[in-house]
Amino acid sequence: MCSGSAEIRSKDFYNTGGEEHLSSATLEMKVHMKLLKFCILLIAATALLSCIDPSGVKMKIEQKDATSQNLLFVTTYDHLYGFDQNSFEQKVKINFDRRNIGYGAKTPDGRIILADRGRTGGGWGSRLLVLDQNFNIIKEIETNPMPMDPVLFGNYIFVGCASFVNDGPKRNSIEIFDASTYEKVKEIPVEFDIERPEYSEDNENVYIAVTNLRKDKFPYIISVNKTNLEVNQISYFEPSYNIQRYILKTIDSVLLASSYSVPSGVCINILDITNNQAIASVKLDTLTSLATSNMTFLLTPTLIDGKLHFPMKSYKPPYTRIVTLSFPELELLEIKTPDHSYDPWSTDYYYLDDTLLVTYGQSSGPNYGLNLISMPSGDIVKHAPLD
Repeated sequence: MCSGSAEIRSKDFYNTGGEEHLSSATLEMKVHMKLLKFCILLIAATALLSCIDPSGVKMKIEQKDATSQNLLFVTTYDHLYGFDQNSFEQKVKINFDRRNIGYGAKTPDGRIILADRGRTGGGWGSRLLVLDQNFNIIKEIETNPMPMDPVLFGNYIFVGCASFVNDGPKRNSIEIFDASTYEKVKEIPVEFDIERPEYSEDNENVYIAVTNLRKDKFPYIISVNKTNLEVNQISYFEPSYNIQRYILKTIDSVLLASSYSVPSGVCINILDITNNQAIASVKLDTLTSLATSNMTFLLTPTLIDGKLHFPMKSYKPPYTRIVTLSFPELELLEIKTPDHSYDPWSTDYYYLDDTLLVTYGQSSGPNYGLNLISMPSGDIVKHAPLD
C-alpha cells in the first residue's frame, strides 16, 4: 500500500525499460491530448452536418463566387450550377449526394426551391429543399413521393408529384405550399405527374395540363384561382386527336395548348378562357413526318409580331428546328433549322422574356451546357459550358 496520493503504474512506451511512475504532469498532458482530439472530431462533425439537411441530404459547395441574386440556374442530376445572367460566367457549383435534384424556382428574395426526387435507400425522394441566397439549406418541405420541378406563382409553390413509382397507395397530386411559411395549403388529386411546361398563368388563375401517359384518357386542364385556390376543370379540347400530353401558354385571354410528342401527332388548340370556347384547332401532320426519332418534342412557344415560334427538339440530328405558325389562325408558315444546334432536355428551359430562351443542352448533343437562344432566329447568342 502506498501512503499519500495513489500510485499509477503504466508501461513505458518509449522503451526505456521496466515500468515507470507517471507524473501528474504526464497524466495531465494525456488528458489534454484526448480533449484536443475530441474537439477536432467535434469541429469536423459540425462542418459535415452544416452541409446536411435534417433528413440527411449531403451537399458540397464546390464553387461560390456570388449569391443567388442575378444568377440563372440549371441542375444536372446531382449538381446545381449558377451563372451570371449578364456575363454568363459560372459562379456557383454545388454537388449533392444523390441523383435527380431538380431546379424549380427562385423567390424574389433569392431563396432557391429544389425538388429532391432522388433515390435514397431504394425509394424515391419526397421533399422540396429550400436554400437561402448563400446556398445554405434552410428548410425541407415534405411532399408526396417523386416531386417534379416546383413552380412559383405569387406566394405559392406548386409541385406535381408522381407517386406511381413507389410501393403503397398511389397519390399522384398537385401540392400547393405557402412560399413564406412552407405550409401545405392544398392538395389536388390528378391523373399523373406535372412538369414545368404544363403550367401557365394569367392575372387571376394558374392553368395546369394534367397528363396521362397510360393513354387511357385524354389530358385535361384545370384552373386554380390565385386568390382562393378554387379549382375548376376545363372541358376536353375537341377534337383531341388522342393526345396524352399538353404544354400550355397563356396569351391575354387565350390559352394555347400544344401536344408534346411529335411522332404521335401534333395538335394545337386555342381556347378563349373567358367563356371556355374553342377558337382554333389544327393537327400538323407535316411535323410528324419531320420527326427524326420517337423522342421529338415541341417546346413552349413564344409570340413575336403576331407569330407563334415553337422550338422543336429531337435526340437525333437535326437536334433543333424552329416551327412558325400564324396566330390565332394556326397556319404553318415556316420550319427552319438554326445554324447552331442545341439539344435541350425536354423540360430544362425557360424564357427570360419573349425573345430570349434559356436552355440546358444535354451531354449527348452539341453545345453541352447553358445556352441563351435568340428567338425567333433560334441562334445561340451566349453559351456557357459546364465544367
